[in-house]
Amino acid sequence: MQLPLGGNVEGPSVLKLQVLLDRARFSPGEIDGRWGNNTEAALVWFQKSAGMEASGVADSATVAALGRRAGRPDSLVVTYTLTAGDVEGPFEPLPEDVYEKAKLERLGYESLGEALGERFHASPALISRLNDSMTLDSLSAGDRIRVPNIMGAPRVSGEIAMIVVSGSGHYLQALSADSTILFHAPATLGAEYDPSPSGDFEVTRTARNPTWHYQPKILASVPDDQEDAVLPGGPNNAVGTVWIALSEPHYGIHGTRAPSTIGYASSAGCTRLTNWDAEHLLSMVKTGTPVQFRDITGRDASGAKTSTSRS
Repeated sequence: MQLPLGGNVEGPSVLKLQVLLDRARFSPGEIDGRWGNNTEAALVWFQKSAGMEASGVADSATVAALGRRAGRPDSLVVTYTLTAGDVEGPFEPLPEDVYEKAKLERLGYESLGEALGERFHASPALISRLNDSMTLDSLSAGDRIRVPNIMGAPRVSGEIAMIVVSGSGHYLQALSADSTILFHAPATLGAEYDPSPSGDFEVTRTARNPTWHYQPKILASVPDDQEDAVLPGGPNNAVGTVWIALSEPHYGIHGTRAPSTIGYASSAGCTRLTNWDAEHLLSMVKTGTPVQFRDITGRDASGAKTSTSRS
């Protein structure tokens, strides 16, 4: 890894840093080998948590500390042999229309490349580049490919006492009772016209592979006169593979069907994570876990909306 590392860069060194961050539970979101806001924020928060200068630049001391937290893996890119389960699918294109989606039994992966991206927390384009630009959808059981080494990351010790969601920082953090960061992940929150809640709430229930109730009357981006629909579960469901309901009605923390947008786009008010980050958070939370939303765009100090426009 070429150090120091930071700024507008891309390549193998960035990839290796992203793998270390992912394994250390300071998620960079989708691993793509390119420096971006998510990678820099994860690095800054790791440096803060380790008592280092929060420079946002990876130097030798930072990488050494990351390696210890990440379990000192022998290699950050490894060879993986595809199993029959990896390639069995079915992989089928999904309709764009929400009501056509509601007729399906499951909203599964559309391609093997998409499934492998989720499996290894990486963009399909990166996995292809690691393998001489091969077409991932043509792979079969028994084929060997090079992938980010996100497997076998050490478990984080400590019990979650609170979840903090930052609107201005575009992140979610799970904290212990002494405010140690147990888990950091980039997050997509509501837009100014459809903001996330502000204030203190708690987890009320959780679900894996949830259905999604499409309710036009509470979605700012669609006409109110459209019919409701219930969409089946699966990774391409609008809320991804996880739903963590909050004590504020209609709001929750959930996964996504578009991991590359996390930290950069806006949601319909909920807190959206990559599916793999949402699943890790699900393994940590329980009913009653406090959730605090801070500095939310579109809310004033009292938590009231500052804009009522819709688009």
